[in-house]
Amino acid sequence: KIIKSDTSSHAVQVQTQEPIAHEVRVRLGTEPESLNPLTADTEDAIELAMNSYVGLYQYKNGKIVPALATDYPNISKDGLVYTITLKSSLWSNGDSLGAVDFARTWNRGNAKIYGEKVATAYDAIAENQDGSLQVQVVDPNTLKITLKQKNDSFLMELASPQFLPLHESYLDEDAANGQMVSNGAYLLSGWIKNQQLTYQKNMNYMQADNVSNIQLDYCIYPEDAEAYQAYCDGKLAVTDDIPSSDVTVLYQNGSLHTYDVNATECFFANPNADLYKNMSQDQAVAFRKAISRLIDREYLTGAVGQLDQKQAQSALSYTSFQKLNLLSLLYIKGDYAHTGMSCSEEAKNLLSGCGYRFIINSDTTYTPKVPIVITAITDSDTQNLEILKSIQNDVSMIGITLNIQELSREDYYNRVESEQYDFAIGRLLPTQRLIEQHKKWMNHYQIIPLYDSKDGYLCNDNVTGITSNSFGAKDFTKLVVAK
Repeated sequence: KIIKSDTSSHAVQVQTQEPIAHEVRVRLGTEPESLNPLTADTEDAIELAMNSYVGLYQYKNGKIVPALATDYPNISKDGLVYTITLKSSLWSNGDSLGAVDFARTWNRGNAKIYGEKVATAYDAIAENQDGSLQVQVVDPNTLKITLKQKNDSFLMELASPQFLPLHESYLDEDAANGQMVSNGAYLLSGWIKNQQLTYQKNMNYMQADNVSNIQLDYCIYPEDAEAYQAYCDGKLAVTDDIPSSDVTVLYQNGSLHTYDVNATECFFANPNADLYKNMSQDQAVAFRKAISRLIDREYLTGAVGQLDQKQAQSALSYTSFQKLNLLSLLYIKGDYAHTGMSCSEEAKNLLSGCGYRFIINSDTTYTPKVPIVITAITDSDTQNLEILKSIQNDVSMIGITLNIQELSREDYYNRVESEQYDFAIGRLLPTQRLIEQHKKWMNHYQIIPLYDSKDGYLCNDNVTGITSNSFGAKDFTKLVVAK
């Protein structure tokens, strides 16, 4: 039963809930700045978006499948026009959801109402003379989308958070007050700042009969060690980012559940860092290539990753794109095989071309005559810190000093966004900008791939049905809690 309440400038939902069967406490690493799914660009934000919204298409078991769409798009012979038919569905407040909601949301996003970063998501779509997108609402349940040029990865884009719909009345402040209209399996019911976000079953979800009446309590634990301890103490039912010292045992005994992620763990460089101010562009590329050649990827996958990850040869995940049948279109293989100690001579020669001179030590290592000092930033993720410590050891073989700065997640993202770093460690999702630029970024060694991402989580024995999507987010739609 849905009751509309005009307590603000628009109707917000008050759903009459069935009695909650179970409460499941889930670790959330960072408190979101917003619950707008279009701005979701971290795993935490994407997980909240994907459990409370549903779009035209979604990832299931590594494949893109219809969600609100009745089928895959009808694509014109020239590959420019996508016609999509929608299933009948409702918003959580009882309003009808249709083609107009998608068209309106995307046009708002393209108009930079939600920021310039969101607007880039719609670059593939042609525009009308007035700047609006060529997204035609043929009828209440039919969309016709015209692209600027043929784009074989557009279906993948349609499954991303930026192509989810927003209710016409969406306001950030309503979400902050625990009042939000959405259309996914779960509906925000409360938000205690810096502590917890609470979600309950959306009774108007299109497959509500298949969703258990479970309350999800997303509890905010910024530090991995603290979250793991909370799980061990029974304060959390689900957690991730397990300390590396415990991963192998948990993985081998089956306690750690793993899944592939459509992303790549990368060491990426800021090409505008002061580090390169006295270098030519070619020298800057050579400097970054030297760093890349020194990284022992075999050690990273075995001792740090520990989940049978594959060494990455591209900034775009090989495994995921192979599953999506986009391998030949998007995958570009780089020179990242057999790196580490055996490449120290090659790395020294590359740096010599940048003007550095070296002294050979008695143990056959090198010391630069002028100190080479670089800084890399990371958030509080335990595995990211372990990766940087490994790279720190690798580059020391030829006398490079790598200083590690561990930041809060918020400070980390701010530093990356404002380009205040030399190098950073992180996970790259296949955004449209990455797809367009990855060949250039790889050739210039702005992105140094390490290994294909794989995630793991721990959950109580009585909790089952957790799946994942290719963005690294856990999907609780089929969650089941045994008595």
